[in-house]
Amino acid sequence: MTIKKNKFRFRFYLVLYSYFLIYFIAPTLVMLGIFPFYLVEIPFLNILLGIGVILLGGYIFLWKIPWFLYKGSGFKKKYYPILPITSLIFYSLCLVLYISLSPQERNTVKVYQKEASTILSSNIKASQVFFIENGKLATSTKDLGEYISITGCKKNNYRFCRNSNSALENYSDKEITRWYTPSGNYEIEMKSDNDQNIFVATPTGKIKKKGFGVSGCFNSKNGKTKVLKMATKGTNVEIANCSD
Repeated sequence: MTIKKNKFRFRFYLVLYSYFLIYFIAPTLVMLGIFPFYLVEIPFLNILLGIGVILLGGYIFLWKIPWFLYKGSGFKKKYYPILPITSLIFYSLCLVLYISLSPQERNTVKVYQKEASTILSSNIKASQVFFIENGKLATSTKDLGEYISITGCKKNNYRFCRNSNSALENYSDKEITRWYTPSGNYEIEMKSDNDQNIFVATPTGKIKKKGFGVSGCFNSKNGKTKVLKMATKGTNVEIANCSD
């Protein structure tokens, strides 16, 4: 009975250490490796000492301790390689989950969505004014350009749009119905159908999978407008409807 209790205890510590504690220890080893740079001012010697500290700590904490716990658990030795493999997989999954649920990441893409919703709101107001003055729906950026300035990036590449002086283009006098936002993070599509102007902002480029889409509409019959912000990520954007 005592042997079984010991095995159970070792297995519990093994799981706790290998799948949780070890990931707090690994960054600590890196920090320990930096200390020789402050203790020794001799070039290259502090580097060698730092590497030595990391290797020694890694040998003790990442190999010896897990192996000691594994032997006490009663598992067969030939299955030991499964432990570090599954431990690494578990850590990778947790890291991906953390990044996907990170408030900072979500707030960032929400800022991108704000850009798209602001642009669509402006386009909808311009389409309203165009209809009032012309008695027909706007069909392109040239129609909207009579009332607002429509600027977009030539590519769906945030870095290019931000850093290139020639990245932006004025579409106010051009008859187009698809263009990228100034950041390059969204593709705007303009439609004129069933007495409505429909605008769809679809995430593209680097935020294609993690961005939140936006759609908007103006109904020339009832005067209704709407901006619809997606709460789910991706390119599947629900089309706003102002016919209700």
